[in-house]
Amino acid sequence: MMNRRKITAIMLAALMAIPLFTGCQKKKTGATLELPLENFYRSQEITHAGGWSMLDAIGDCIYFSKYTLQQKSIVLLEYNTTTGASREITPACEKEREAANTLGASIVMELEDGKRGLLCEEYKAKAFQDPEIIRRCIEIYDADWNLLETKELPEDFCEDVNLTHYSTAWDAQGNLYVYTTDEQTGEKRIDTYNSEFEQYGSISFSPESFSSTPFVQDAEGNMYSYHMQYNEVGHADHRFYRLSAADRTMEDVDVSINFDDMRFIINGTGDYEFYYVAEADLYGVNADGRTKIIDFVNSDFRKDSIADCVALANGKFVIEYWVQNKPTFWLAEKRSQEEIENTKFITLAAVGTYDKLVDAVMEFNRENEGWRIMIVDYAEGEDPEQIKEGLARMQEEMRSGFVADLVCTDGLNFESFASKGLFDDWYDVLAQDENFRREDYLENFFRAYEHDGKLQRLGFDFTVYTQLAKTEHVGEKQGYTMAEFLQLTEEIDIRPYQYYWYMYDSQTGVVDKESQKCYYDTPEYIDVMQILNGTPEQREQVTNHELDFREDKALFYPCMIRKPIDYHSIRKANFLDAQLTFTGQPMYILKGNGGQFDTTFTLSVNAQTLQSEGIRNFAMYLLSEKYQKKLNTSMPVRKETLEYSLKLAQRQTMHTTYFNMQEVNVGAATQEEMDELRAYIEGIACACTKDETISNIVLEETEMFTAGDCTAQEAAKKIQSRVEIYINEQS
Repeated sequence: MMNRRKITAIMLAALMAIPLFTGCQKKKTGATLELPLENFYRSQEITHAGGWSMLDAIGDCIYFSKYTLQQKSIVLLEYNTTTGASREITPACEKEREAANTLGASIVMELEDGKRGLLCEEYKAKAFQDPEIIRRCIEIYDADWNLLETKELPEDFCEDVNLTHYSTAWDAQGNLYVYTTDEQTGEKRIDTYNSEFEQYGSISFSPESFSSTPFVQDAEGNMYSYHMQYNEVGHADHRFYRLSAADRTMEDVDVSINFDDMRFIINGTGDYEFYYVAEADLYGVNADGRTKIIDFVNSDFRKDSIADCVALANGKFVIEYWVQNKPTFWLAEKRSQEEIENTKFITLAAVGTYDKLVDAVMEFNRENEGWRIMIVDYAEGEDPEQIKEGLARMQEEMRSGFVADLVCTDGLNFESFASKGLFDDWYDVLAQDENFRREDYLENFFRAYEHDGKLQRLGFDFTVYTQLAKTEHVGEKQGYTMAEFLQLTEEIDIRPYQYYWYMYDSQTGVVDKESQKCYYDTPEYIDVMQILNGTPEQREQVTNHELDFREDKALFYPCMIRKPIDYHSIRKANFLDAQLTFTGQPMYILKGNGGQFDTTFTLSVNAQTLQSEGIRNFAMYLLSEKYQKKLNTSMPVRKETLEYSLKLAQRQTMHTTYFNMQEVNVGAATQEEMDELRAYIEGIACACTKDETISNIVLEETEMFTAGDCTAQEAAKKIQSRVEIYINEQS
């Protein structure tokens, strides 16, 4: 059944479709693209768990472990996710071990009648570097962690297996399941033992079988094992088995898991037999199929930073989430209806989620109570075809009237939508904030992204796209038309290019969407194509890369300057401190000094949004000194912060770069270099615009030419024709 929010969206879309695309807007009606809210969880960091490792969950409690160097033992932390209470637990056998040895507690298990089991192992000193097990035991406690019994494991019990929850599982009756590999045959096995550690069964798998999640327990306490094996054609064959300790068998189970994007499986609770973590979401699996439970990105988790997850009996989850190469632990739970009703939601549509964008949204959401930005990612993965399909789907929905409050316009046919009045002017949006002053930012950066005199898309950082050449060869002229560039290459007997990506990565110098003209079928462009002849592999092989510029075998060095120190590194390593000129990239119609701004992402505001205040707050956060100073792989648009980064480059006395496959310390940048870079940045007049459709057309037809299937003239005509048709169709 279609949910109420979706019905509302369709009705609004029908009402908006005509005014959006005729320019007859009278009253804002709000964004029409919405998301269901049941998958957005709130999360709170478990600060008690700093420095601990996550072990297991029992009921509402989560257990962490930590090795104490002073005591040479593992202690446990029990955290009750319902009450928030926590306590440390020291294994009883701590008192019995030899002082020089190390004690570890690797598994917490739930037994019958509410009892708890703790697997403890005693190692020789420095055991974690070169473990040698002295003894193993299971300590049995009551629910309040009072010791009831200690069971010693036989000395020869699975002596070649490190008994952790990745290789070992217990059921409530005390039966053990141990995943092991025969060192001689490579055969994989699950050996089964009773509560007295007596082996009574073994289930074998092929040596090629692999399991990253050996054991999973469903909501009823049944044990399962997941295995993957590559077949003869290299495709993964996935199997999910139900294990029977009683009759030593396993049953092949068909489960509703999308194995293509599955990362790991976790125990089930409540209505779900299992949960599995996919690329961006967590799903619950039961007899009815799979159900999406958590949308990670919109629950303030970057999808590629989730390392582990456990399900709790109270419907909550604990997520191990890595921040700056350190594990943090978060308690995730459903949002209350009251919280949803008191929150203003902003939808943000994108094709593929950029890490910086996701991080910025997460930070904004955590710091601005009452507002939440929700990301709608149209790409189902990062494969180029998925990106292409997602972009087509997003543009089709926008033409039909389904538009988010904010739109990430990268790769989008931006001009087509902007000319129809779909987007607000950022100048007007930001002017409503008393702290915004245009003079605080690079004015030429804003102007580079203007369309018909309006700033309808905005970036918040930049990389400089340009080319460098020795001044002794090219003089001091910055910026070349294609004709001037070709004349220069004829006059200088040095191979002009090393890399050729600029032809596909930007249409800035060849396509003018505002005038609906392109300049592919021109003598100049054809000549440039002929200079770039050869397959990408061949073109990479014709040069010795960096050494060519030192030895004057290559003239132009195409580069992306992501931060000020990059200019110094290129000059020092590739050109041995020679005086350089920013020649820029050749353009059919030259703009500025030939350089281009490229930004991590650009955002546009839906002209119909009712959330201008929240959008303005988000934009001001991205333009703030706090955010701009954190940029480390791009440069800030805030003037004061840019000056700070230029000065910082002059203090980086230990800065290394790679040259000719060796690490080289190039030291700090000079004042002269930073003055040259600043002056060049201030003279850039255009943005690196990329329409994915045009890029694909250029790439497809140019490859036909480089493969020898057509002439440069024929390829240029085909590109011109296809791009003209595309531009006219979108206008």
